[in-house]
Amino acid sequence: MRRALTWLLVAAVSASLVGSVEARSADRKTAVQKAYAALSPAQRVGQLFMAGISSTRPSHAAVVALRAHAVGNVILDGNSSLGIVETSTLVGRLNSGLAIDGLRPFVATDQEGGEVQRLRGQGFSAMPTALDQGRLPPRVLQSRATKLGRADGDRGGDAEPRTSRGHRARSASAC
Repeated sequence: MRRALTWLLVAAVSASLVGSVEARSADRKTAVQKAYAALSPAQRVGQLFMAGISSTRPSHAAVVALRAHAVGNVILDGNSSLGIVETSTLVGRLNSGLAIDGLRPFVATDQEGGEVQRLRGQGFSAMPTALDQGRLPPRVLQSRATKLGRADGDRGGDAEPRTSRGHRARSASAC
């Protein structure tokens, strides 16, 4: 009897959790559908493109051109010695300047490590080369990628940590 009650309780809690997750998923889907429906055909096409923009001082003309063509994604291009605060401010300006009906752009940078580390200012962690990353045990590498991704996300960027082997860091909260 006790075992039957335990399984009944587990089944009830599981059904409740599944229903809650399905509701949140449906809410997200509805939000995405509403955002998509609000875009014009040209704006929808613009969401497929990513354009390079200066990682230190995007020109007003560049922002105006990206906005005019509804480009939905930008990559901070070129090396920068700006610190975290300045970079976060820059990303915030891009988010507000390029947002379309509240839909902000995806902001990326090339931060592979070693020689390829575009953001090197105060507060950005030095990253090992791909060769050094490749020598690390997978769990250590994934942990470090997750920490760096969280830090980049806290700075205002859109972080999807990847290891030097091209694998996504295995943490649901990494991005």
